[in-house]
Amino acid sequence: MQAPGFYIAPFAVDGQGEGIVYQEQAKLSAQWLYVCRNFIERNTAGVEAVWEGELAHLSTKLTAAPGVALASFKVNGETAASLLLASGALPAAEDQVIEMFIRSMAQVELVRENAAPEQEPFEALREILDRPLMVVVPWPSETIAQQDRDLVQELAVHLAGAFFGNPARAKE
Repeated sequence: MQAPGFYIAPFAVDGQGEGIVYQEQAKLSAQWLYVCRNFIERNTAGVEAVWEGELAHLSTKLTAAPGVALASFKVNGETAASLLLASGALPAAEDQVIEMFIRSMAQVELVRENAAPEQEPFEALREILDRPLMVVVPWPSETIAQQDRDLVQELAVHLAGAFFGNPARAKE
C-alpha cells in the first residue's frame, strides 16, 4: 500500500511532460506545510499575495475551488512557475479547469515559440489519471537566481501538500 501523498508532473515550456514522481506527505517539512496552510487559508481568491518575512520577494496568485486550484509563483515580480492542483474529488470540475489550464498555457508566447508543431502543448495532461496531482511548469528566466528557483520549487511542493493534506479544502 502506498503511503499518503500526491503525484507531481512537471512540464517543460514546450508543453511536453517530463515524467511523474510520487511525493509522500510524511516526507514534507511540517514547518513549511504550516506556512503554506496559513497562506492558503488567507489567499484563495485569485489575488496575488506576497509571502511574509524572508519570503517577501515571492508572491503567489492562488485560485482555489473545491478539489482543484491554480497557482502562479513570482520572484521579484517575474513568473517562476505555474501550478495546477487536482485532488480527484470532483472529476467534472477538474476536467474543466484542466482544459482551461491547457488553453491558457498554449496562449503563452514562450510556449508557442517552443512547442512542437505536430502536437498541442500540454496535451499529455489530459491523459494523466493519477490523483491527487500537482502539475508544475517552471518558467525559464535569466534574472531569477537558482536559490530562488529552488525556494519556489520547495514552496510549490509544500503548497500542494498543504492543499491535498487538508481534506476539507481538497474535497469541498
